[in-house]
Amino acid sequence: IERTKEAWSHVELAAVRSGVRPATIRVVHPEALATEDGELAGLEVEILGAIAISSDPYMSSAGPPEPGEPYALQVAVGSRIATRELAEAWRSGDQSAVGLHLGYPSCCREFFQRVWVDEGRIDTTWAMAETHDRSGSSGGSIDVGGPAEANILLRWLGVRAVPHLPCRFDCERTVSFGRALADVFVAEGLESERDILLEMLEWPVEWSALHGIMEVKTPVVSITANTDPTAGRLRVRRAGASWPAYGARGLRFPYRLPRSEKTRDAIYETVK
Repeated sequence: IERTKEAWSHVELAAVRSGVRPATIRVVHPEALATEDGELAGLEVEILGAIAISSDPYMSSAGPPEPGEPYALQVAVGSRIATRELAEAWRSGDQSAVGLHLGYPSCCREFFQRVWVDEGRIDTTWAMAETHDRSGSSGGSIDVGGPAEANILLRWLGVRAVPHLPCRFDCERTVSFGRALADVFVAEGLESERDILLEMLEWPVEWSALHGIMEVKTPVVSITANTDPTAGRLRVRRAGASWPAYGARGLRFPYRLPRSEKTRDAIYETVK
């Protein structure tokens, strides 16, 4: 996971340099802006604001720093025109224009405006699944599919193939964007990291939410975070197409049944 996150950080800037996307937003330490031969060398940079550096690894978002508190800078990075226009859109709160200059598909920008901005949700997963589900009758549980590039259910781990929140799990424009970014991995000599990333995005995964608490389960890790309050349990499942070598085994999705019949029976009796 750490290996793919490091590769993704490199690819985000490489994608800007290669023209795959107009600009990106980075969080950097102030001294990084004074380094002429650093990772931002040759790119236009606009400072968007300062954010506090938290020692809490579970903090979901950072606010402005208090006086004397350590801080980092959010910066727009890209070509001269794209970076300046992105900074102007950021300061004016025009989320659609921000997404445009970050290279996000128009359908996903509209989805983000409706769900995140207008409806004020903090988690777009259920809305994304509802858009994906054409039957219109979920019953609180939706099974989704689609290419790995549009799967953002592991984003809380930093594992994702695109930088935005897609409008659906099979958004064609998102998949095209993700594949263009995957080509940047290869061009930068990170083909192995790309393959690992896409393999993880094909693990079976279940997202569930109840009373404002979200849990994402995979065969190797579970994630808990805040989500939008719900009166009943909501569940999104993606079966995937791969299985990690050391995936846990159990009786319920997303786990596989134990190999040993004796062990399987023992677990079954415990669960029952």
